[in-house]
Amino acid sequence: MDFNKLARLPILNRLPQDVLEIVFRTGEVKQVRAGDILSREGAQACHVIWILSGRAKTSVENINGEETVIDIISQGAKVGLAEVCEEGAYCLSVQVLEDSVIFQLPKAEFLSLLEEQFDLQMAVFANISVEMRGAVREINDLKLKNTSRRLGAYLLGMTSAEEGEVVIDLPFGKRLLAARLAMKPESLSRALAKLKKTGVETMRNQVKIMDIEVLKNYCGEDDWLFEEGMV
Repeated sequence: MDFNKLARLPILNRLPQDVLEIVFRTGEVKQVRAGDILSREGAQACHVIWILSGRAKTSVENINGEETVIDIISQGAKVGLAEVCEEGAYCLSVQVLEDSVIFQLPKAEFLSLLEEQFDLQMAVFANISVEMRGAVREINDLKLKNTSRRLGAYLLGMTSAEEGEVVIDLPFGKRLLAARLAMKPESLSRALAKLKKTGVETMRNQVKIMDIEVLKNYCGEDDWLFEEGMV
């Protein structure tokens, strides 16, 4: 495994070279297959895991015993950090969607490093702060934005383009996309239809945004002024 790839992972990218080398020697790079389980909701957390390549889905079980997809995660995503830090159980199940590569640190070794390495402590704190801000933003989106604006904001987050036209490859099917955005499949279809007015077109597993600025304006911060169905 390329050492430089590990050095770009969240948390690890904040570590000095000497600490990063310790982490590298302590952890394990592992290939996993589609269908493998990285964590199971309610099971005692035993590893902190980073996804180096590939995709996985996170889910929880509702009161009826049915799976509810929470997110689709990919390169750079972490599994089990909070649960290992509090020595608790996994709050999500994580299943690999395609053959992937992960880097994992056993719980005991991670906690030992955390106790010994101040740089790692600060990197974890900084990462938690970033994730908390992201969670607050997502909660605001769920409460304040209608379905088409939530979808538009998600699509904008999938590209680094700031202007002009762009084509985005959807990394998963529309059923999982709907679940990720807390929508029913039929709501996703209606949201896509509304976005056509802003120049968004769907082409099988691709989405074409005709003008990034137009979609940005549509998904702006004043969305709370709009009621669902007005646009």
